Amino acid sequence: MNLLSFLDQENIVAEFRDLIDSNSDEAETIDTGIDKSDVIDIHKPNASGLTAVDVKAELHRRGLQPKGFYSDDVEILQRCFNDEHEGSIETKRKELMNKRIEEVKQARVHRERVLIHNMIIEEKETISNDPRLSEWFRMVVEKSCPLVCRIDGLNNISARSLSKVLWADNRIKSLDISKLKLSDKAGAYVARALRSNTSLIKLEMDENKFGPETCKVLAESLSVNSTLQSLSIASNPFDKCQDSVALLATALAINSGLVSLSLWQCGIGLEGGKAVCDAVSKNTSLISVEIGYNNFDHYDVIEMTTKLEANRRARELRLSREAESERDRERAAQDKEKGEREKDKDCQNRRWLEQQQTQRAQTRQVELERRRAEVQKEERMRQQMEHALKWEEERAKTASKKGKKGEKAKKGEKGKSQTSG
Repeated sequence: MNLLSFLDQENIVAEFRDLIDSNSDEAETIDTGIDKSDVIDIHKPNASGLTAVDVKAELHRRGLQPKGFYSDDVEILQRCFNDEHEGSIETKRKELMNKRIEEVKQARVHRERVLIHNMIIEEKETISNDPRLSEWFRMVVEKSCPLVCRIDGLNNISARSLSKVLWADNRIKSLDISKLKLSDKAGAYVARALRSNTSLIKLEMDENKFGPETCKVLAESLSVNSTLQSLSIASNPFDKCQDSVALLATALAINSGLVSLSLWQCGIGLEGGKAVCDAVSKNTSLISVEIGYNNFDHYDVIEMTTKLEANRRARELRLSREAESERDRERAAQDKEKGEREKDKDCQNRRWLEQQQTQRAQTRQVELERRRAEVQKEERMRQQMEHALKWEEERAKTASKKGKKGEKAKKGEKGKSQTSG
């Protein structure tokens, strides 16, 4: 990706189009004073050359009633011809005028496009030829630049590039472009960026050559910007731009972001000073305004100072309340966190007790099963022993019966032998 591609983004370039310096290419004035002699001659009909029948027909076609006298009817029709002829000439003149206006507008658009194209090329070359600026713009595009920036080496051309960066930047918090001898046009470009920028909190523009155009554009931006808190435009020549200072004062009256403003040694004078002091007296956020070496009226300064002190007290009270609210929120968060920890601890304890209870139940169940198994084993052994004893008794009985039968048999044999002897 080209790091300088942001310079020719149409949506951003369009925001600065009205600041293009047309003095470098003389603007063509649109001449709307086209004379009738400039219009191609349109033939005007002659009523006297028509027959009476044609005259009556022409009158009827125009919704007019013939009077019946040829000369009168010719006179009436000729007046109609004259009016229509004048209308045709005027229509043609307007067509030529509109065509000329459109041609001039198209020429202006073309010149503007060429001028913008050349300005962009000039900006890219200026940045590319300066290693410091190249590195700075690279860091800005890659979102790696520091939050607090001082840009040395900035000139009127690269200031235009800077304004395009600031228009869409959401990172830089503090910017210092003081003591660079930047022109009024360059200041206007930077001031225009404040209309869109929502990250810049502090801007230092001291000791340049900013004048009426910077002041005017700055007024436009401060009317909508509520992010910038500290602005210093000290030691810039505002002595010959009373109208622009009045616009700036109007913006200061409604701005809700600025806390600190420095107009030190700008040569504003009595008239502009009164406008500034009146505006600050209506502002509710400013607490510090530096106005030294501007020849402000003493009573205007007293009124402004009174308002600034009131704003300062209100701000301190608000900050104190906000700090107390923040402490309350922190305590509430800590109490909530503590309660959640205790709740988690109780839950852990309950889970531990439940686990212990489950383990004990499992242990009892295992022990019960073991005892039951032992009882069953003992019962089997008892039954086996009883069975063995019974079997042994039966075997003994059987053996006893067999012994008795043998003895009887022996006695019988013995008796037989005695008898036979």
